[in-house]
Amino acid sequence: MKNKYKEFNLKDETVTNYELYLKPRGIYKIKNLICDNYLYPVYATKIKDTIYYSTSVYQLILKKKTFIRNPYFQTTDFYRPTFQTIDKEVYRVRTIHRESDESLSNPKIIAEKSAKIFQEYITEIEERFKDYKHLLLMGGKDSQNYLLANRKSKWIVLSGQPNADINENFINDNQINNVEEFIKHDDAANNDLLLDEIICSDCFFDIGHFKYIPKIHEIVKKYNGKVVIWYGAGGDGKFVYCANHRHDNYYDVHTLHVGMAMGILHQLSKNLSDVPVLSIYQCPEFLENIFYKFDPFFVKKQKYDLRIDIGKILFNGKKPVYPNTNPSPSDWSDIYFRNRDKSINRYVKYLEKQNIHIKKNLTLSFYVKYKEWFIHRINWHSVKKRTTISLFLYPTRKFLSKYFKILKIKRYNIREI
Repeated sequence: MKNKYKEFNLKDETVTNYELYLKPRGIYKIKNLICDNYLYPVYATKIKDTIYYSTSVYQLILKKKTFIRNPYFQTTDFYRPTFQTIDKEVYRVRTIHRESDESLSNPKIIAEKSAKIFQEYITEIEERFKDYKHLLLMGGKDSQNYLLANRKSKWIVLSGQPNADINENFINDNQINNVEEFIKHDDAANNDLLLDEIICSDCFFDIGHFKYIPKIHEIVKKYNGKVVIWYGAGGDGKFVYCANHRHDNYYDVHTLHVGMAMGILHQLSKNLSDVPVLSIYQCPEFLENIFYKFDPFFVKKQKYDLRIDIGKILFNGKKPVYPNTNPSPSDWSDIYFRNRDKSINRYVKYLEKQNIHIKKNLTLSFYVKYKEWFIHRINWHSVKKRTTISLFLYPTRKFLSKYFKILKIKRYNIREI
């Protein structure tokens, strides 16, 4: 990551942001970039009359040889739902705004079509990367369902505690025997690649939430970069009623939350290890034929986890034995190493060593940082129903915002960020 990326000239081609994650990491000149997949962040900057694209803000900064600190980009919250970046001259390419036509609402049909698409996509990627290992980061049902599909390639499973033993039992209980290697990871932070994690993620996401990155990178190096990494990114938000459904616009939440939280995990491994980092839940066919077709609130009506039905179809009609629990790993944040408040300073200090012109905007950055901190404490109890006091403050703020614009909840207002 520390070396400059190779440059690619695709000035006669049309490329999607999803396809860019299947190509080698680099800095690209592209005739037409279509950003139609909310999961995969792509960034751009203009140098003279040419626009350059990359999965890395840091690499675009090196390309333009200047860094102009954007004071309105801070690490106040655990992720940053925005199209801005740490540099004023680099921006996240906006995803094409789409919403569902709600032509699909039958749970049985949604499950059948989803399972068919997921199976076909796994097969497609296996055939495209025939001599690659497939590394599955395994947590709950989103990723467990991968193993129920028909797979021909060699798959490795990496699972961290407290889920590792549970997932090993899931494999044994369902007699899944085509897993080449099952790797358990303890629930302890490994800071060997901490600076790389900060640089590769461009400070968008709390470093306390990055899990097993050194181990993932070790596996990629072991197989000389011939690895496809799979995440179960955001499947629950589609097939189970959850917090995603409680915001004003379900689709804006995916662009700004899933895209800038789970999407940053994809970006991190892409930039660090230069391999495809994918998820079945954002494959083009699923987005086109399910996500932008279904009524997203069908799950509220049925009050049932549709992933169970999808798993059964993937498992050739056999009902899978799922674990009864899905515990979360601990937050790896600490005061010194994995402290998101220190990420931007570390990022800038590393840039200072790269022989580029730097403008820090210290005064305004300091003001914005502590102003945001104060507002963040208020927001914690008023932008969503997460605490006892928020049950009163959230509806109160929503009502008062009609008359006082400063109180307007903008977290997922895609047109104002």
